[in-house]
Amino acid sequence: MKFSYFKSPKAAKGVECTYEQYLQAANDPQLLRLCNDIAAEEDKDKRAEMKKGLPVITWQAYFPGKRLAKEAQPSGLFMLDIDHVDNPFELYSKQIAKRTKELGIVYVGKTASTHGLRIVAKCLPTLHSLEECQKCWRSARSGWPAV
Repeated sequence: MKFSYFKSPKAAKGVECTYEQYLQAANDPQLLRLCNDIAAEEDKDKRAEMKKGLPVITWQAYFPGKRLAKEAQPSGLFMLDIDHVDNPFELYSKQIAKRTKELGIVYVGKTASTHGLRIVAKCLPTLHSLEECQKCWRSARSGWPAV
């Protein structure tokens, strides 16, 4: 299972996102400051512009060349964002954590705005697309905030 790491959303070429690469990026003081600034920004448009400076991990695929659909090598995972959540970790701990294994969750993180939860989970072998996996996952979480 491989993923790619891109320094920004517009970067055409990335590197393999190893565990070490992830830890290095996650602990980068500049990135942490940017995330804090995004979380503090109240203007939606300004926040969106600031997010363009965030790095990208393509959990759903690895790109050995350029970041083009034809280059994508699926990882077997899909990503789902649950937006507009006041306390993402409370949502996770109270409603999702006990189902981590059942739902195939491999990563959970708070979004840069701090008002969302990013979930990465294993694709079900019976489903044929990322969209089908996301739909199936949404139906398994009735009563949770809108995605």
